[in-house]
Amino acid sequence: MSDSVDMTNRSCNDRPARLIALSVLVVILILAVPQFLRMPLTNDPVYYDLQAKNVLNDGVLYRDMVEPNLPGVVWLHIAVRSLLGDSSEAIRAADLLIFAGSVLVLCGAIIRTGGRASTALCAACGMFWCYLSLAEWSQVQRDPWLLLPAGIAMWLRERQIGRMRRAESTVSLFLFGLLEGIVWGMGVWIKPHIMIPAAIVWFLSAWLARRVTRSLVDLAGLVLGGLIVGAIGIMWLVRTGAWPYFWDTLTVLNPTYVAGVRREWKLSFFLGMCGRFLPWVLLYLPIIPLTLTWLNQSLRNASQVKGDRPTECTNDERRALWSALFLGWMLQAMFLQILFDYVHVPCLILAIALFAMWYAKQPAAVLRWTSFGLAVAALIMSPLAWPHRLTLWPRCLSEASGPELRNQLRRIADPDWEDLEQVARFLQEQNVATGDVVCYNNHLIHLYPRLGIQPKVRFVYQATWQLYLKSHIQEIQQDLLEHRPRYIISDLHAAGLSDAIARADGPRGPLSLPAEFPAEGRRLFPWRYPIVFRAGAYLVHEFPSQNAKPSVK
Repeated sequence: MSDSVDMTNRSCNDRPARLIALSVLVVILILAVPQFLRMPLTNDPVYYDLQAKNVLNDGVLYRDMVEPNLPGVVWLHIAVRSLLGDSSEAIRAADLLIFAGSVLVLCGAIIRTGGRASTALCAACGMFWCYLSLAEWSQVQRDPWLLLPAGIAMWLRERQIGRMRRAESTVSLFLFGLLEGIVWGMGVWIKPHIMIPAAIVWFLSAWLARRVTRSLVDLAGLVLGGLIVGAIGIMWLVRTGAWPYFWDTLTVLNPTYVAGVRREWKLSFFLGMCGRFLPWVLLYLPIIPLTLTWLNQSLRNASQVKGDRPTECTNDERRALWSALFLGWMLQAMFLQILFDYVHVPCLILAIALFAMWYAKQPAAVLRWTSFGLAVAALIMSPLAWPHRLTLWPRCLSEASGPELRNQLRRIADPDWEDLEQVARFLQEQNVATGDVVCYNNHLIHLYPRLGIQPKVRFVYQATWQLYLKSHIQEIQQDLLEHRPRYIISDLHAAGLSDAIARADGPRGPLSLPAEFPAEGRRLFPWRYPIVFRAGAYLVHEFPSQNAKPSVK
């Protein structure tokens, strides 16, 4: 009876804070969502869209376009585009719904570790403010999407620890392990790196349960669930004819690509990324040692407990499990993945959730002041509160995303949407069709959906593949010659020229390379070909006719 009274009193005492936090969350969403929906996409989701459309038009994944990733993200794009349409707002709306699901799961974890509803709502405010403030390169990406299946699997894992401790049937233990394995398996098809934090979480849960036989039953269910999802995906690849090309990409192209990209890892890039993540990245300073402490305490407590153990996962054990997920994610993001911003977004969001769990466990004055300082810094540094972006709010509410509005909202310099629109209009006047255009630089592939055409070359990311797949350069060149386009689109910025020089006319006028263009580069692809149109730094090169037999070296 007294416990019920305490819970009622706690809920009543929490009500004012809960209402304030909920009001702040509503204001954040009203302020930020219109901007978020109208922001431009980066080249990655556009490339997945091109592959999804290719599959929907009876094309073959991996055969028609080189894709270094597993097909899960293309499947998701097929689903989103089939349900919501082809606009950039549609895929961004899907991204926001997936992220909202992740926030909901994380808030549930905060409450399950002893936090109040107001604490969870404050954490939700931080997560949304953080994510909606990031540059478009960190949004509509696979890594943030992985948080949702990971969060659901973590909820199942917490409950599974209780099942391993209690005398429940082996069948029940196995079936719930199977269900969790299916969830993790779906995440693997999106990005296989999720296996690292998943494995660390399982080993910790087995140690906490201290039931060897039942842990093995649980593991058997997990593995079988993952294998079932894996088998379904492989069956799709086989049925659609993509399997041999998928296997070739996985075993031949990918090792070369990953090795080439890893050589680009530089400390300056890492520090620049940390600067772009301010102030949220500062949470790592207390959270990393804190999570290590929670893990150590749970491991020691599990080994020292004598007699009967709790029949449910305790709050301390839940915090340890989420600590394991965070640390495992940090390890694979830092040491196994490429140094891209979006790879580290889940770690930022998990750090916010863990900070809230810390506050729920020990609401000391220093944490209240830290929370206040972080909120003030986030408000000042976030582009969502910048005056010139606030003035765009009415337009974001009433206008579709167009070139001028995208230029106003973008956080990334390339592409310049208004210049790109000029290129698109020129190409439309030339009545280009599928196969007539090749975009040399990655960020130019927005031209394909804008013109309503598909690329014909298999190596769509021409600049990237020529840089990182040097051992396959003859194959890339042959592919281009077999699917001979009419035009090659390039960006002078990619040649290392400043914006002022890239936009300046050349010695023979706008349809010539700037005088400062490197002499050795003038003989290379695609700069050696004649320029027939220019918009800012973007050049339209005319590719020689088949009779000319050009070299693309």
